[in-house]
Amino acid sequence: DSVGGKNFDITGGDLITDLTSDSNNLKAAINRVNLAANTGGDMGLGFPTQDTTFEIWVMPGELNDDYQVIFETGGPSDGTAILMNSFMLRFLHSTGGVNTLDLEVPFTLINPSDFVQILLTLDLDNQAVNAYVKGSAGGAVSASATALIGVPNGRASLFTWSGFGGGADGALGGTGGTAPLGVTSFKGSVGLFKIYDRALTEAEADEAYLKVADRITESDSDFDGLPDFWETRFFGDLAQGSSDNNDNDGLTNLEELNAGSNPTLADSDADGLDDEVEISLAEPTDVNNPDTDGDGLTDGEEVNGNPSSNPLIVDSDFDGFDDFFEMWIGSDPNDFNSLPPADEVGIPFANLNTLGTGSSFDALFSVADTLDVSFKMLVDFEEKIDGDREVVFETGGATVGISLTYEAGNNLVYRASGSGGLELAVAAHTLTERQLAGGEISVVVTYDVADENGDSVIAIYLDGALVASDFKPLGGDWTGTNGSAFGVASGNFAGDGANGWLTGVNFVSGSINERKGLTVYSDTLFTGGPEAALVITDLILDQEAGTIMLTFDSKPGRTYAVQRSFDLVTFDTIETGVASLGDETNSPAIAAPEGRSFYRVIEE
Repeated sequence: DSVGGKNFDITGGDLITDLTSDSNNLKAAINRVNLAANTGGDMGLGFPTQDTTFEIWVMPGELNDDYQVIFETGGPSDGTAILMNSFMLRFLHSTGGVNTLDLEVPFTLINPSDFVQILLTLDLDNQAVNAYVKGSAGGAVSASATALIGVPNGRASLFTWSGFGGGADGALGGTGGTAPLGVTSFKGSVGLFKIYDRALTEAEADEAYLKVADRITESDSDFDGLPDFWETRFFGDLAQGSSDNNDNDGLTNLEELNAGSNPTLADSDADGLDDEVEISLAEPTDVNNPDTDGDGLTDGEEVNGNPSSNPLIVDSDFDGFDDFFEMWIGSDPNDFNSLPPADEVGIPFANLNTLGTGSSFDALFSVADTLDVSFKMLVDFEEKIDGDREVVFETGGATVGISLTYEAGNNLVYRASGSGGLELAVAAHTLTERQLAGGEISVVVTYDVADENGDSVIAIYLDGALVASDFKPLGGDWTGTNGSAFGVASGNFAGDGANGWLTGVNFVSGSINERKGLTVYSDTLFTGGPEAALVITDLILDQEAGTIMLTFDSKPGRTYAVQRSFDLVTFDTIETGVASLGDETNSPAIAAPEGRSFYRVIEE
């Protein structure tokens, strides 16, 4: 390396060793531990030369429409960058504050299943730029352009742009000041990187490639416009032509190649919309993603729904409720004036359907924390014998706040702190075997700001039934300003009763129905749903005596009522005060009427 002054300092890198391939001799590569982070390689001196060749071997990771930064040097005013997305390799260069090169090379002609050589030459004397791209698993393509070539001025980076966390517009080399929309860090691996202090010729570019790969495989040996590897992958041979339509979806094979769709499936992503329909929309959806906007509804459900919604916008009518939630609860996701109707709790005020952290709920939902409130979510709990406290949701902190956690011993604990953090209300319930085995439970927690005695009252309801409550003089509001968490770890939430905070980890002992989310009901107190009927496990008919006896699941220390109906609409109570015999109870002998009748047992 006669150009660079020092090695790249890789932050958050992960060295992969013992690589094997039938088409190249690369044995190791580096990628990044956290692909979502803006980390990568930094080389402080950059590459301030004009006659230069950059050779980089990459294994592409997950690609989409957004450009990923493989390498850049200099800055927006004077610099160079190499980027890629699903369809294109893009080379940028700037000098004097002006972007002088924006060269695109189609990546659809390259087999991305193994390492790809990207070689870019900058020739000052001829003001020429040449790009050569070859896939060791197949495919070769090149492009050239003339451009004013300047001297890169600034740091160099691998995987991302200089400054890591800074905006790409102000840091990415070669842009002239405006980076491509949605630019992000590289999600793949780098196996080899060389910088030459001159512009290599085409023959030298081939020679450099053959030092690593076995052979150069032409992209399209039958000259039909379709890459050989693509035809072989989908059809098994090269018999298909570019104008053929194998899956009868209205798109030719060439159009499928350019769209990135499967030419053997009319609906590549099985979302209910044929590929031709998706790309023909006024604003096309992703033919390989059944839910382009990620709102929980497939593109087909949104386009063909009654009512319909926008498959590219999570909240089509911008009313604050996502399309999925509106369809689930019964409002029109495409009508701003159609808001969610009342359910068993009340009229929804807001809904959060993304697990994560955020600002405190009063700010996040624009809701007054001095009003009564109810929260509802659907949770499937698993057994939790021991381990750290898990956060279901929390808002505020030790001084003022509420938290719902799942703790050792299968305990669901709802805490509320107030009065300077020195008062703490705690409502706790141990989940039963039936609640653990029964799938999703409707969990509702309430906060009554002030009862008739001035105390704040908290309560937990599971499937409509009150299971725990408590009250304390908490001061009249339910959240502080320490932020919030929904289903994820938090380091500061209510509370220990001595103005101290609690900590918790991600909720992992079960699953929260994220799509239906956490629903907020402002100025609303849930007071319980319909009484849940217990499971009747046996019914014994004594025809001689003309009586029946019911056997049903029960809980120690409870009493029950038996009800009867002849039409499954109206139930009349026929026995009261039936004392529990433990986990299973028998009713007294009940006179059996003539004709068909139905029975249920409820807890008194």
